[in-house]
Amino acid sequence: MSIKSRKRILGIGAFLLFIGNQYSLACSLPENGYITLTDKDVSIAIRWSKDLTVGQPFELQVLSCKGEQPFTGDISASAIMPAHNHGMNYRPSFVMEKPGQYKGAGFLFHMFGVWRLRLSFVSDGQKYHFEHDVTL
Repeated sequence: MSIKSRKRILGIGAFLLFIGNQYSLACSLPENGYITLTDKDVSIAIRWSKDLTVGQPFELQVLSCKGEQPFTGDISASAIMPAHNHGMNYRPSFVMEKPGQYKGAGFLFHMFGVWRLRLSFVSDGQKYHFEHDVTL
């Protein structure tokens, strides 16, 4: 076998190892600085982009796992003030940065009080709901 053939076989082998590792990455959620929530067999970790201040926009980072694998799906968010029975004046949106990692923008809490953040995932016909109260 020629050196050129060996290099080609090694290159193909390295590529296959790389591809295989991309789909078998274990999913774990960080504990420090994140809020962890669970619904059924899906867990998420959320973190604000900065300290929350009334009237100041912020972003939300969401990491998601289903068992040992990154969980992907369509994600949406809203927030309400239960005591006032109204929500945000803005509709946030999300971008998947990579499987199981989302960045949400367009969040703004415009009043002091308790806000209930609501996140929903839809994947393969299954719905998952998460809620977390924030006091400003």
